[in-house]
Amino acid sequence: MKIIELKAENIKKLKAIEIRPTENTVVITGKNGAGKSSILDSIWYALTGKDSLKETSKPIRDGQDHASVTVDIGDYIVTRTWTNNETSYLKVENKDGARYNSPQQLLDSLIGELSFDPLEFARVEKKAQKEVLLKLLGLSANVDELDKQYQDIFNERTFIGRNFKASKAQFDDMAKPRETLPEKEVSISELSNQLKAAMENNNNVVEFERKVSFWQKEIEIIDSKIQELMENKEDCQEKLARNKEALAKAKVIPVQD
Repeated sequence: MKIIELKAENIKKLKAIEIRPTENTVVITGKNGAGKSSILDSIWYALTGKDSLKETSKPIRDGQDHASVTVDIGDYIVTRTWTNNETSYLKVENKDGARYNSPQQLLDSLIGELSFDPLEFARVEKKAQKEVLLKLLGLSANVDELDKQYQDIFNERTFIGRNFKASKAQFDDMAKPRETLPEKEVSISELSNQLKAAMENNNNVVEFERKVSFWQKEIEIIDSKIQELMENKEDCQEKLARNKEALAKAKVIPVQD
């Protein structure tokens, strides 16, 4: 679920706001009491029903007689209005203007993952929190796929590294071509055998040099892929951390702005 547009009027500290995100992250800044928490509360009030108002006796801004929140989540537009602090009205309609008889039931089926108790969320294990956050942020498949690609390439690099070490060890143990002429006269037959053996040895040396060069290049290519995957994973982790921090601030607890 992604919020396409948010409009709120007279919610707690807010007079009126209109936010239409152009990217996946929206940074809300301001002095204490400016209404940052009220923006998050307005989304919470609109989507999660009467239970979200149990800790808020006065959702309507002081001095006003009404309040409203409209959240466009793509396929549906959710509007909640207040005519007094005890009574609110919920309307959910699609892009064609069709309304739904049980709007809160529809919302609960769409965003049930968000209708949790923030205090309960804070008490669960870190692994469970991560799974919930990844699912809500739509990053689960992306991160899992990056992990899988990283592991596959890491295993391939390990295999190639072993072959490289084995080839290099064989190469280091091989006799190198002689650099000086023999001191004594040798027969043609013996020289021919030595030449044949030398050529075979030298061919093997060339072949192992080729293999060493090949495996070195393969490792360089894989190292480049690993670096790219690590950067992508770090980017996802940074986004996850920022969104997790934002979500933590949205816990439904008494907030003094």
